[in-house]
Amino acid sequence: MDRWQGSPNLADERTKAFPGNTTIFEEGTPIDASAHLEPSYKASDRRTFKVQCPHCGEYQQLRFFPYCRGELAGKGGIGGLKDDRGNWRSPREARKHVHYICVHGCRIDEDDKPEMVRRGVWCPDGQTVNRRGELKGEPANPGRHRGYRINSLYSNSITWADAAEYYLTNRDTTEGLKRFFNDWLGMGFEPRGETPKWKDLGLRLAGTYPRRAVPKVAYFLTAAADVQLRGVYWSIRAWGHGKTSWLIDFGYLPKRQPSPDDDTQEQLASDLAQLDATILDRYWDVAGENPMGHSRLAVRVLGVDCGYRPNDVYAYVRAHPGDRVLAVRGDPKIVPGTLWRLSKLERNARTGKIYPEGTQAWGIETNAYKTEIADRWMADRTQPGAWWLPEDILATDGGEDYLRQITAESRRAEVLNGRKVLRWDLISHGADNHYWDTEVYCCCLADMVTGQQWDAREWLKAAAPRRPQPTEQVQTRGRGPVSDFSAR
Repeated sequence: MDRWQGSPNLADERTKAFPGNTTIFEEGTPIDASAHLEPSYKASDRRTFKVQCPHCGEYQQLRFFPYCRGELAGKGGIGGLKDDRGNWRSPREARKHVHYICVHGCRIDEDDKPEMVRRGVWCPDGQTVNRRGELKGEPANPGRHRGYRINSLYSNSITWADAAEYYLTNRDTTEGLKRFFNDWLGMGFEPRGETPKWKDLGLRLAGTYPRRAVPKVAYFLTAAADVQLRGVYWSIRAWGHGKTSWLIDFGYLPKRQPSPDDDTQEQLASDLAQLDATILDRYWDVAGENPMGHSRLAVRVLGVDCGYRPNDVYAYVRAHPGDRVLAVRGDPKIVPGTLWRLSKLERNARTGKIYPEGTQAWGIETNAYKTEIADRWMADRTQPGAWWLPEDILATDGGEDYLRQITAESRRAEVLNGRKVLRWDLISHGADNHYWDTEVYCCCLADMVTGQQWDAREWLKAAAPRRPQPTEQVQTRGRGPVSDFSAR
């Protein structure tokens, strides 16, 4: 067998005269999406090595990062990298907690790996492996050659804890992440966009007010919650003249076992039930009196993301009749040039299951609001429209995690139907962006409250702002979902 080292194009030239039954190997580590191995792999039958869960019997590919969305969110990857509050553990501490999470949620420990790998099956893309280890279905791309991709998680000489420690040690630098993707996961890596680094953003936007204090020039508060598998992320923002805004508070509410004596928790998911005491039933002190004479403010409207665990969210919204708690979600099909619309949802789009009593949800053009917020980060902070963070954001509990999450995405330009649009993507696979989502919803809810009239004199004229009409029509300038400008 001959071996050719060097340019793959030259290797192709040297082997083009070989007979058709010759076996030619291309191997290496992908560097980025343009590396020669990537197009070669995509042109192949794209095989991955699937192993069997020792508990449920499901065959699956070993992944480092759990799925972020859909039914598999939080599954199919390495677990134990974060604590119960959702904060990243230190590399040393993570070693004590690392395990693998099956796509069905089973916990798989390192001791199970050798037998799993021994029984593994190479599976072409488009096919599945049944519980007897047999391939089923037809390959999606039955090309002329086979392609194999595997990562270090399968190695019996490298533990899952080793991989977790390396990732946590190197996740803060582009070069470190690149080495992790290339050398440990066998994947190309391309950093995206020009989003500010989390610490730089914290220093730039830190204001002169402490966390949980409302500046006296603020008129009202909005809040948003992003629902995840094991808990809820939330943030609260104050709003003033010219759409100037201030982060007031933020946090994470983990699920907990419902108390037998608590009827509320029996009816609602425990993490969502905590939003009442954390947000809805609470007041925040103003540093003096605001322009309308209030010395404390309650949240005007709370938006809860219904994109994940929708039944839990709809139950929570129905338990709070009126206009103060709304179901919200990103809406990729919203009419271009508009920002939100109200829809009545009667059944699950994926399963067809009918929602009890039906429900309403506000679809939001998230790309537009992400772009607006990012632009405000770089705007002149002495002018109306500035976007502020507490003075102690870098030192406060959870501040680093908050900053990492709001800087977890970057924008890219894309041409759609002949029109240039901006899209947002995660900079790093597996990064969390839940606080970023809550800030997007807070911004949209503030527009809904004011009808996008950000001159404070317009607010004072609107003693009873008009709510957007509850129809399927797109709403762009409707008055908001709360009926007055009082502290409640």
